[in-house]
Amino acid sequence: MSFSLQVEKIIQQMGLSPVADTKIGGSIIRGISGGEKRRVTIGVQLLQDTKVLLLDEPTTGLDSCTAKALICRLRAIGESGTAVVVTVHQPGSGLFQLFHKVCLLSDGHLAFAGSPNDMLRFYSNAGFPCPQFSNPLDFYVDLVSVDRRDNTRHRKSLNVLNTLVTLFSSSPEFASLHKQVYKDNNQTGKWQYSSVVGPSTTRKLSTLLKRMTVNLFRDRSSYCTRLFVLSLFIPFICAFLGRLRFDQTSIQDRIGLMYQTLIVPPYVSAFNTAFLFPSLRQVYFREYKDGLYSPLIFLAAYMLHAVPFHLLASILFSTIIYWATGLSPTPDKFLIYFFLVFFLHVVGEIMTVGAMAVFRNGQMAVNSVTLMLTASLLLGSGLLRSVDDMLYPLQWLSWLTIHKYATEILVTNEFQGLSLVCDDTGVNVTDKCQFQTGGDYMTAFFPTAVDNMDRNVGVIGGYIFFFFTLTVTLYKVRGVPNVR
Repeated sequence: MSFSLQVEKIIQQMGLSPVADTKIGGSIIRGISGGEKRRVTIGVQLLQDTKVLLLDEPTTGLDSCTAKALICRLRAIGESGTAVVVTVHQPGSGLFQLFHKVCLLSDGHLAFAGSPNDMLRFYSNAGFPCPQFSNPLDFYVDLVSVDRRDNTRHRKSLNVLNTLVTLFSSSPEFASLHKQVYKDNNQTGKWQYSSVVGPSTTRKLSTLLKRMTVNLFRDRSSYCTRLFVLSLFIPFICAFLGRLRFDQTSIQDRIGLMYQTLIVPPYVSAFNTAFLFPSLRQVYFREYKDGLYSPLIFLAAYMLHAVPFHLLASILFSTIIYWATGLSPTPDKFLIYFFLVFFLHVVGEIMTVGAMAVFRNGQMAVNSVTLMLTASLLLGSGLLRSVDDMLYPLQWLSWLTIHKYATEILVTNEFQGLSLVCDDTGVNVTDKCQFQTGGDYMTAFFPTAVDNMDRNVGVIGGYIFFFFTLTVTLYKVRGVPNVR
């Protein structure tokens, strides 16, 4: 049976066909009901073609009707060849006859194991018949429980438990159980295991990508956040800088614009990720724990899902900022500016996703990423303070920052070939025109930027690969927390 047919079969088996195209939902966005969520979780386990299904308190929090419907589904699964083991502490009376076998455990002792009818007969013969109109499961769970409220009750309940355990261990039911277990343990080589080939990596990747995209477009605030938050900075930048001039003071204006270009895209990406990623991370934890896919597949699907939005947001931001402020009006330099904004936007996303593997709290993840980005800008850019004037350890550390290479790209892109107008009304022209061209400024502060242009572009691409690899490793090493 193909994987898609197996999924359809389980959807029908769990009674999920009416909600097959409905989102699961969460604490904020409503989706399917609690009982349906339980059945989805069980269905995910059944995709592994498991022979034994262990369920701990599957009816907790469900109303009696939903709980009964769920147990009926589990009974049907058990009759189809899968052993279903369920732990229940407060079973409803309507569930009693739905179980094939009942096992009562108390204080580490086996008080009974057998069919529901055998349990009624055994305890009745032992002198503990179930009162009329009482729930047998509730009654006998209470009967074998040890009451520790005081010494008298503790001794009395423990004596009852020991009596029942002794009676059961010498009963025909126990002998039959022991014989069956012994027989099963000696049937070596007779078990039939089926090897179901799971979906391919491409199928997993495409399915995750499709699901992320569908869920995103169901929530308008999500794609609006991805597309337009970066553009909210455009009015402030344009109003603050206006149209760039070509005199000496315009150098400082250009440096300020470069500073905003270097810091705003990754910051915005970090805050967007903190808002959008936690729900996906929670689903990943559950499904990775179930062995459905690896961290590499999940993160690759996530980045493929996010990249188109990064492209659109970067195009909108770059186009308006670049042409409105009057940067070098050539298409090739605009493309370099756009791709740098795009790469920084992507880097901010990857770094935040990686931080969320270390910190379960989204705010802590964003704080750590913004701290690292700020340190990178201060140490590596040379825009606020020349790197050559820093302490030697900080100068060496600047080589590890992404902003060192991004700044050199921006500086080369804007100042190379730039002509600056000088005010020649004074006596000494050089006093009023320290830098007659953009090349003069680069010679003074970024002397190697032009020669290292190809290297810097390659390093920026390498940083994306490095951060992605590091993020995959962090999710692999950190593993999966306990998810309820």
